[in-house]
Order: sequence, then structure tokens, then C-alpha cells
Amino acid sequence: MPAWQTIILVLGLTMDTFAVAGAIALFHNRITFRLIFRVAFHFALFQAGLLYLGWGLGNFTGVFIQSFDHWIAATLLWLIGGKMLWESFHEPEERVLTDPSRGWSLVFLSVATSLDALAVGGSLGFLNTRITQTVIMAWAMTVVIAIMGLFCGKNAGKIIEKWAERLGGIVLIVIGFKVLISHLMA
Repeated sequence: MPAWQTIILVLGLTMDTFAVAGAIALFHNRITFRLIFRVAFHFALFQAGLLYLGWGLGNFTGVFIQSFDHWIAATLLWLIGGKMLWESFHEPEERVLTDPSRGWSLVFLSVATSLDALAVGGSLGFLNTRITQTVIMAWAMTVVIAIMGLFCGKNAGKIIEKWAERLGGIVLIVIGFKVLISHLMA
């Protein structure tokens, strides 16, 4: 996969990290180094780890489903992107009253923002693409996006949260179409 496509893919995956980091910032009076480290470390670890795990699972099963793997990859990307778009237009049912940057709350948020990376990694594994560059880029970009999300969330509030999630969903849907078209044209 060309570097520019990898950047766009990873950027799409990290948009929910940006949104969640921005929301976490609303719980804090100021952004400290400890807060930045906790949030960026956890989000990046899970984003890169689940992307790699998904790739391994997809790569292993890819031999058995080679004739229709592009449909699976595109469908997963469309579902994840559509879910992100849908969630961006709906308010969550309950509010978290505890500090989401600590303990199990942070772990659950890290997993939740990385589940799409697991599915995208599976899609990349189905397509038998190389993953090392994508995983490294996902880790690094997640760190940067989480830090940006913390500072932007502190300064701009909830407006950015919804648009970031929408943009991430749209990017994943477009990549799904690109995967499908490139395989059908080959």
C-alpha cells in the first residue's frame, strides 16, 4: 500500500481517538504531562496492537477466502465507517461521572477506540498486505492525535468531537470503496 494511502487509513482510524481524547480533556482543569502520557500511551498501544492482531487473524484466514476477500474488507470498512457516522449523530445514553483517564475506564476507552483497527487490520490481512509500516504509523499518529485531541478538547469543547468522528467514518467508507474498486478492476 502506498504511503499516502497508509496515512489516510491511519488518520481515519485515529479520528475516534481524537474525539475521545477531547472528551477526556473536559474532565480536567489543565492538561498535564501525566495526563498526556497516560492517554497517548494507552490509545497508541491498543490502536497498534489491535491493528496487528487483526492483520494476523486476517492473514491466516485469507488463504481460505481469497476469491471474495475484497468484499469482506470493503464491508468491514463500510460497517465501521457507518457506525462511526451514526454514533456521531446520536448522543450517548449515559454520561461518565468518573475520571475517564484512569484505571479500567481508560483501558475500556482504549479498546473501544481501537476496535475499528482490529477490523481494518483483518481487512489488510485478507488482502495480504504488509503491516509493519502501518502499525508503526498507527502508533505514532495515535500519540500525536491523542495529544492534539486533549488540547483541542480543552479549548474547543464538544463541537470538534462530533466532526472528528464523522470525518473518520467518511474516510473509512471511502477506503472501503477504494478497496472494492481496485480489486474489481484488477
